[in-house]
Amino acid sequence: MPVFGDVINGIKQSKWDFKESDLTEDQLRKVARESGAEGAREVLRTLGVDVDQPLEAQKDMHFLRDLRKGTLSVKGKIINTVIGALALAGLYRILSGLR
Repeated sequence: MPVFGDVINGIKQSKWDFKESDLTEDQLRKVARESGAEGAREVLRTLGVDVDQPLEAQKDMHFLRDLRKGTLSVKGKIINTVIGALALAGLYRILSGLR
């Protein structure tokens, strides 16, 4: 199984045959920045996010967050209601048995 360094060295030799002095540090930063931005856009598109309208995507995420919080709130209230009903039924059985 190849080690990470071997993979990187293999890629560097096969795809990018240039010396370190061929690109300046600023050029390398620019290439890295552009590659990262392009990769992020591709991932977001794959996930179904419209990267051309970021405000709409933010609104969608806000809606989903509100929906999740609302669902959790309703779930908690339903659980509390069921527990309360069971406790009340148990208390009724106990008190009706004492009479």
